[in-house]
Amino acid sequence: YMVLLENSHRMNSRGQWDFLRTAARDLVMRGLPSSAHLGVVLFNEAAHVAHPLALLGEAGKSRTRQSVALQIKSKHALSPSEGSCVQCAVARAVESLGEGGVLILISRADNISVDLLPLLIKHRLQLFSIALPEAGVTAVGSKSLERLAHASGGSAALVVPETIQDED
Repeated sequence: YMVLLENSHRMNSRGQWDFLRTAARDLVMRGLPSSAHLGVVLFNEAAHVAHPLALLGEAGKSRTRQSVALQIKSKHALSPSEGSCVQCAVARAVESLGEGGVLILISRADNISVDLLPLLIKHRLQLFSIALPEAGVTAVGSKSLERLAHASGGSAALVVPETIQDED
């Protein structure tokens, strides 16, 4: 598994970074089996491997799990950049995984190219995504992401921003 996590400051545009960080850390600490190998790619305008693939070990007792979880930093460490290069993140994941694996993408999903599908298929990678589009941005990018995830054998979820409704 590779978690591909967008860490641009725009990921906190609605103040949701603390929630995302907690959920991602919980996935690392308790959500995957002890036999899983997991790495983390952080991305914005560029991407880097924040933690290489490592065997997680037993939940609650593994220093590796803690080491991986600590790579998901607080909102104060978010990149000031506004870009979101999903292609860069997938490329870093391919370098780490080689053949076969699962990509878990958490992103605003506003810059997705279906050109990624041949790369996913070639390397036998399944894409599972959680898209968090900004308020006012419809799910245009999310539709591409959904098609890409399903075509790779994965699935996609869209977290829609709450809208403020007038009280009558």
